[in-house]
Amino acid sequence: GCFYIESPAMRMLLTKLRVRDYLGLVAASSVIRPGVSSSGMMRVYIERERCPSKRREAPEALRKLLSETHGVMIYQEDVIRVAHFFGGLSLAQSDVLRRSMSGKHRGLTELQNLEHDFMVKATAQGHDAGLVQELWRQIAGFAGYAFAKGHSASYAVESYQCLYLKAYAPLAYMVSVLNNGGGFYSTEEYLQEAVRLGAKAEGPCVNCSGDSFVLDGKSIWVGLRWINGLEERSITNILESRFQGGPFVAVEDFCRRTGLGKEQTLLLWRVGALRSLSSSRTSALWSVRLYYGGVSPSLVHAPSMALFKEMPLQPWGETQGMGSVPHAGIRQAYDEMELLGFTLTDPFALVDQGTFGPPRSMSEQAGAVPSEVILDVYAVHMRTVRTVRGDRMAFGCWRDPQGAWVDTVHFPPQLRDYPWKGKGVYRVNGILREEYDYRYVEVSAMHKRAFLSVEGSLEGDSFS
Repeated sequence: GCFYIESPAMRMLLTKLRVRDYLGLVAASSVIRPGVSSSGMMRVYIERERCPSKRREAPEALRKLLSETHGVMIYQEDVIRVAHFFGGLSLAQSDVLRRSMSGKHRGLTELQNLEHDFMVKATAQGHDAGLVQELWRQIAGFAGYAFAKGHSASYAVESYQCLYLKAYAPLAYMVSVLNNGGGFYSTEEYLQEAVRLGAKAEGPCVNCSGDSFVLDGKSIWVGLRWINGLEERSITNILESRFQGGPFVAVEDFCRRTGLGKEQTLLLWRVGALRSLSSSRTSALWSVRLYYGGVSPSLVHAPSMALFKEMPLQPWGETQGMGSVPHAGIRQAYDEMELLGFTLTDPFALVDQGTFGPPRSMSEQAGAVPSEVILDVYAVHMRTVRTVRGDRMAFGCWRDPQGAWVDTVHFPPQLRDYPWKGKGVYRVNGILREEYDYRYVEVSAMHKRAFLSVEGSLEGDSFS
């Protein structure tokens, strides 16, 4: 939830660099940019940052020019410095090169002329021709992607402010992130992060929810606006009726005071937003049907209704929070997926255990590196890239049953044999590896796990 530093790639980089202060964050904010990473200098910078002995591998001229960054160009200013002092370009030419890195003033002829001058003048100063060519390759890779140091520094300030707020006011901060559209991750993941920080996630409620996410103590209530299909007029009516007349006391009271109509009220019922008005999901449904004429009141007292009265009621459950078993039933979870885009029920609790057995977490593994691991993970993000040969490979970001982050690498053969099949829980087999404190799983096999069926749910019929 922290600006610019929350993505899997940035978390990896911060771990490898062991960033502990502001200046380290400034450097990381620029190293992550494509200009540095695509040139291969990200790996070099990490090695020299973590292993001081490797800093001597940098050419002496670059060690003097770029002592702060271990002889690696990571800022626009570094490129200008190398172009002028190493390559012999004038300051005016170096400024043209700087402007070309913005992507707005990038002309092929202009860059070719600069390349010629750089090669000729740098070689004339006695620099090795191979080194000159390598440095120009790195400079050319920066075009359109390099950050000025001041730019990186300003980004790092905002990142640090976010880190401070998250550390000292975690729940209020996460609610603010949710209400401002989040960032790299989905709403579900920000809500899950809030739970990890001590919050209790509550689904929409006509008596407790506002328009957007609301923090009440340690409870975070999903806003009514997040219910897919709930009209703006309906949200306004609910909030105004509650403000003017106080909390709703029963389903009938809610229907009468808001006048939403049957379809809008049933949306609220499906997502569990009427749970404060009735002791069970089933009785709330029948109250809605009775109020809007779906069932004749006289029919309720008929002998044929005795069978219904003897049927067990599906409770709402004392909690609707993430990580809890779905008290409201499997259908409730599927309704949440449809209407909210995610479920407040722990997705691992919805997994059919028939094929692979109970879900397995990373903490259950041996922990040695490298070692074989078998674990279950819930999909957070999957990024597919092309190798230099044009083959597809992928980098996955997941969380396990205990909420721990798990990063994966899927090389082309494995991705071809075990493709990504969309959001859900997967059984992953692979090798746990570590590189500069950063742990990841090199996937050898991956199977998407089936969720439990909704068949047999008490209120499985559609409404008439």
